[in-house]
Amino acid sequence: MMRDHRGSAEASLAGTRQYQPAVDRQRAVEDCGIGETNENTGTNGLALARAECEDSVIARLRASALEDIARLNEILRANQCSAAIRSADQMALRPHCLMAPIYGSHGELLASLVVELEASDGPASSVRLLRGLVDSAARDISERWFRLIHRRNWIVAAVQPDVPDDPVVIAVDRAQRLVGACRRAREHLRASGFQSTDAQQFQALFRTGITEHQRHRFGDVGVRLMSRAGQPWIGLITPPDHDVDPMGSTARSLFHSRPRLASLPQLSASARLNPSRGLSETQLRHVQGHIEAALTSALEISELAGSIRLSSSQFIRAFKESVGVTPHRYVNSRRISRAQELLTTSGLALADIALAVGFADQSHFSRRFSEAVGVPPGVFRKRHESF
Repeated sequence: MMRDHRGSAEASLAGTRQYQPAVDRQRAVEDCGIGETNENTGTNGLALARAECEDSVIARLRASALEDIARLNEILRANQCSAAIRSADQMALRPHCLMAPIYGSHGELLASLVVELEASDGPASSVRLLRGLVDSAARDISERWFRLIHRRNWIVAAVQPDVPDDPVVIAVDRAQRLVGACRRAREHLRASGFQSTDAQQFQALFRTGITEHQRHRFGDVGVRLMSRAGQPWIGLITPPDHDVDPMGSTARSLFHSRPRLASLPQLSASARLNPSRGLSETQLRHVQGHIEAALTSALEISELAGSIRLSSSQFIRAFKESVGVTPHRYVNSRRISRAQELLTTSGLALADIALAVGFADQSHFSRRFSEAVGVPPGVFRKRHESF
């Protein structure tokens, strides 16, 4: 029976497509812990501290990107041009210049990768090639920075097999709470009705959790994921970096934070060439639809297995192969996700929500919700009311 009876280095929550240097500088300053003026700092002292903080962030960014810049400049040398990272204050375009945005660990604009060309009368194909190189390098630098900032958490890079050029990267803690999301991931969150990563679970983006894979302490782990809309994704989970260096500047930390997004299309292609021995897409959709329709009641493994003409043992193995978790864990995650929706979109009492999502009573519901989300249902509702 499946009815249940049991900080980051940059403080920003906005994703942006446009350059907003003043706003992004303020976020970097806030991250350094610089607040209002007081009798010890004064206005001039605060301004100086803020300037030093901005310089420190950009200096760390440049240090983390040395390898990427060196590799790009090796290619650019034949074209008699070079690349450099510029802060928001240095973003004024020059006559012959290619520029690509570098995003911070919360999707905000942090800096730009700039290549100054000797002349603009070169072949259009050469300029397009350079543009592609600059864009690719900027994405790698953004990803490396994200991984450095969130290196104490689990990093999940993911892509849809049919949309290999649109990957996302997110960071989650041990309780699978979202603690960081790239600009594209934030767009997916907003499309799903979430305005912030605060108090959101991994299930805000994907139906399947990664608890079982969090047991791995070393090395990346490839996983199959399912979006909230039922679309299959290929994921790569990187466990936390256990290096004691607080700045993440050691060779080990830099290797741990190396970009992986570019490799996801190959991983996706491999998954298509080597299909799983799990449920077919039709079978999986049928089972998921059955679960969604019956969340308010008890669910038997034999009932789910029988709906697609499999034995219980065959069904459990095939379901886990397809989704990455057992049917019981998946059903629990869907109950919690449905509860989150009701907590934020309805005025139902907690006891009524518990019954509406298939828990035996409010006590069991509160305990399971706290284990999954990290806070009790009442606290989750109050936090979400402010969004």
